Amino acid sequence: MGSLYHVVSVEDDGGIFALIEATLRPLPVQCHHARNGEEALRLVPELKPDVVVLDLGLPDMGGWDLLDQLDALDDCHPDVVVLSALVEGGRPVRSTRGTLNRVIDRVITKPFVPAELRHNVSELLGLA
Repeated sequence: MGSLYHVVSVEDDGGIFALIEATLRPLPVQCHHARNGEEALRLVPELKPDVVVLDLGLPDMGGWDLLDQLDALDDCHPDVVVLSALVEGGRPVRSTRGTLNRVIDRVITKPFVPAELRHNVSELLGLA
């Protein structure tokens, strides 16, 4: 069997996380759920995931603030797929808050087509 990749979904809606998990099930990934930014800040350094699927509208902090904090981690820089109703278009988005200049690897607008998410994660993992 090949490698098992780790994906952290930062998503406050349990139903949407269940859809994300089902969507990625055909891939060799293990999905982990962070329900808010605080959980993500605990999980991401611990797991060092390959991909983070991020909703920008979190209950405890803004998605850009979370990205700034994740970028500040020394040894963990996963690819990021923004999956949110708070974005426009499918082009990479750039955050220029503070001194960080974070390129988002993929942007998918909610409501989303599951096959699009699976394809994007698959490409980022080099499986496509």
